[in-house]
Amino acid sequence: MKSAYCFLTILLSGLLHFNAQAQGLVLYPADNYGKANKSFEESALNKAQLEMLMSKSAMFEAVSELDEANPYRRLARSVAMLDIVVEDRFQVRYNSTCTATRIARSLIITNYHCVPGREYKALKVQARFGFLDPLAEPGSLFEVDVTPVESNAELDYAILRLTSEPNESDHPVIPLKRHTVRDGESLILIHHPMGQAQRLTRYRCQAARPAFMDGQLVHHCDTLGGSSGSALLTLEGFAFAGLHFGGLPDPERPRNIAKPADDLFRASATLRGLEAPPSATVLPSALSNATSVTTGTDANALFAEAKARLFRLDYAGAEEAFQSFIDQYGSDPLAAEAYFWLGETLHQRQAYAESGSAFITIIRSYPDDPRAPDALVRLARSLRMLGETERGCTALDTLSRRYPYASKAVRDLAAVERNRAGCKG
Repeated sequence: MKSAYCFLTILLSGLLHFNAQAQGLVLYPADNYGKANKSFEESALNKAQLEMLMSKSAMFEAVSELDEANPYRRLARSVAMLDIVVEDRFQVRYNSTCTATRIARSLIITNYHCVPGREYKALKVQARFGFLDPLAEPGSLFEVDVTPVESNAELDYAILRLTSEPNESDHPVIPLKRHTVRDGESLILIHHPMGQAQRLTRYRCQAARPAFMDGQLVHHCDTLGGSSGSALLTLEGFAFAGLHFGGLPDPERPRNIAKPADDLFRASATLRGLEAPPSATVLPSALSNATSVTTGTDANALFAEAKARLFRLDYAGAEEAFQSFIDQYGSDPLAAEAYFWLGETLHQRQAYAESGSAFITIIRSYPDDPRAPDALVRLARSLRMLGETERGCTALDTLSRRYPYASKAVRDLAAVERNRAGCKG
């Protein structure tokens, strides 16, 4: 560790509560409605949300970075960000977001607390399908009737009607194949945390042990405000396991809550009418197709194995596999991403000096890689963990000069890191 720390220095010198309420809405100024790139107002709540986004950003995979043939990306075409105008009891209006899934030609499902809403009443709603990047791929907007076709406040679901319908070849209906979750079963979540472009959560995403407590489905899939209304799906076969709606963070591991699919189907005549038979195929299994979406080379196989180990929380195994990939295939197009995940894996193992070295490699050797701005912020985080806060602040000071194109999300995360490190200016 000491030698790695010295090397880094040289490089730099050149609780779950079952009375938990629904996940809080993220509020933006009302004039953000209809915009893909949301702007926050300064507030303690939004500052806290941004800190959470930074701490969880490694858990959220950008769907835009997946190959178009990847089953997760194909599945994500059925998921939309809900863009909502809400009003509080003082008749003050805001813009908020949630997540919804297309379950029929003109129907989507989300949370009741999103639409029609509880303390904030929904006045206008649009569904933004295909939102992968606020500038490059903002997706398409479709109008939504604010009055639900069917809803249940206790089960926190609402089925809404699309008044303008997406082309099904672009944004297909997801077959609703009901599933009762097993303890510890692997799951996935495709969502729009904090109104951001589409993200996939599969790293550490699984049912709790036990999976059900007080009639709720408990899961460890990372979420944020804006994730409300996401369909919780099984990793194997993409069966519908439940509807995410809330929960509270756990000091050791996120513990969130979903309404079980069985309860939703029992309560909803609409869902029962749309239920797919057990033999139905939603999409080919993500696990069985994991290698079919690559070129089939040894490099791709090793990279896929490294990420699989990371998702299984096998940090030592992931570190070994990512390092092996870099040693053998250092000129491969996936090398920059391998360094990124190696850095994050090392951070999880509290090897902060080695983690910082990996992020420096991205910054220096792959300056045009889209992950480079994020790597700079993570480098500053590693330095803070090593007690080198001044150097971390200096690194953050270079963000706008090095990466003038850095996304707003990365700039916001840098601001959070500056606050954590106590940077001046």
